[in-house]
Amino acid sequence: MRYLGLDVHSASTVWTLLDGQGEVLEKGKVASTKEELARLVRRLSKEEALQVGQEVGTMTHFVHDLVSTEEVEILSFNAQQLRQA
Repeated sequence: MRYLGLDVHSASTVWTLLDGQGEVLEKGKVASTKEELARLVRRLSKEEALQVGQEVGTMTHFVHDLVSTEEVEILSFNAQQLRQA
């Protein structure tokens, strides 16, 4: 399993891909469009199972629906609550 962290903003999304041991495999930035995000998720989930995480924000539903359509699990979290845990 690999893990994709997304920092989604209205114009662009910064992402980091980690392996199962937490080592960084790739980093990048894409436009926050349906086409670009779908292309990224498809590419990164092609070879191995992928789990996506994103912080709750204004784009949460858009990204959740898009990633779910690609049949990849996505978790959304509140960063404030995560820090407390």
